[in-house]
Parts: sequence; structure tokens; C-alpha cells
Amino acid sequence: TVIGELNNFAYIASHDLKAPLRAIDNLSQWIEEDAGQALTEDSKTYLGLLRGRVSRLDTLLNDLLEYSRAGRLHGEVRPVEVGKSLDDLLALISVPDGLVVKIKSAMPVVDADPLALTQIFSNLISNAIKHHDKDDGTIEISVAERENFWEFLIEDDGPGIPPEFRERIFEIFQTLRPRDDVEGSGMGLAIVKKLIDTAGGRISVSNRPGGKPGAAFRFTWPKSNHGALV
Repeated sequence: TVIGELNNFAYIASHDLKAPLRAIDNLSQWIEEDAGQALTEDSKTYLGLLRGRVSRLDTLLNDLLEYSRAGRLHGEVRPVEVGKSLDDLLALISVPDGLVVKIKSAMPVVDADPLALTQIFSNLISNAIKHHDKDDGTIEISVAERENFWEFLIEDDGPGIPPEFRERIFEIFQTLRPRDDVEGSGMGLAIVKKLIDTAGGRISVSNRPGGKPGAAFRFTWPKSNHGALV
């Protein structure tokens, strides 16, 4: 199929391009070391920009590979305590001083691949942190029970997302700000959407409820036989 061929291409490209990228990075460092003081400040700046672009492309290739894998199961699907997974994740995420991540409600147990679910929350929380425009703020995580699914909500009080971009941000290579301002490949939310779609859920973004500033990402997850909040 076309999708299968694209996934194979992404896998091959991400692997085959890494070796020359490492060579370019090494060569730029050797040039700087050999030239030493002979380099002008402009030349040093250009070499730094070159290594930055190489690093960005390496990240893009990693994310491209992750996207090609996102529709496949990473591991065993089993009951996952979402609250515990979030606690473990937040212990690992670097949250800047001034920003607070709050879990506002008890979380359910769902059937999921733990790695995929962690990746979804990690991307959404990290995205809210990366794009926050103030020195202080709050990111809130909550869940609501529906008839056949759980609806998770990740809210932030940052700049929000203009309506014309709310569909595009889930496409690959899409960013709202120049990549020189915010590092990233523009694939994080595309990976999130693919993982959620594969599990039978849906994701969307809107303004925060009640007219408050910021963005609200909602995603649904099918109910399992372990429906209790814990």
C-alpha cells in the first residue's frame, strides 16, 4: 500500500541519512579545532549555525522514524493506571521555574500500550511548556467520563492557538513559530494524533473553557473493563 511504502521510506531515510549527518557534525568540529584562533567571530557563528541545523535535522529524522512507527503497537496492551503514569512522567519532565503542572482529577485505568500513552501525554505537556509565553503559568490535566470513552483535557494559560491553525498543527512538519525561535521538527502533534487514532480515539484543540486565555487539547480514549477512577 501507499502508506506502507511511505512508512518504509521514512524508516530507510531516517537510518541512511544519520551517518552523513554525524560526519558533517564531526567535520565542522574538526575545522573549528584546527583553525583555532584563525577563525573570525563570524566564521565561528556560521559553524555554530551549521551544527545547529545538523542537530535539528537529526531530531527531524528521529521524529520521522517515530511517526512511521506510531501506527503500530510498541508493546503489550494492558491495564494502565493513568494517574500513576502521569506522576512518573512529571518526575522526569523538566518544568521551568514558574510553571506548574496540576492533575485536577482522579484518573481512570485504561487498556493501552503504556509507552504509547506516556508518549501522548509527554508530547502534549512538553508542547504546552515549550510554547508558553510567560514566566509563570499553569498546565492542568483532567478527565471526564463519557458513555463509551474517557475524555482527557490538557489546558494551559499560554498564548493559545488561532482558529486557522487548529487543524494544521496535527499535520507533519507544522509549527506555529519559526524553528529558530522554538526548536522542534513540527511532528510531535502528528505523532500524538496517529497514536490516538490507532487506539480508536480522537484529538482536537480549542480555546480554554469559559473564555479564559490559552489552549485546551482534548483527546478521547475508549473505555476498558477497568473503568474505575483511581
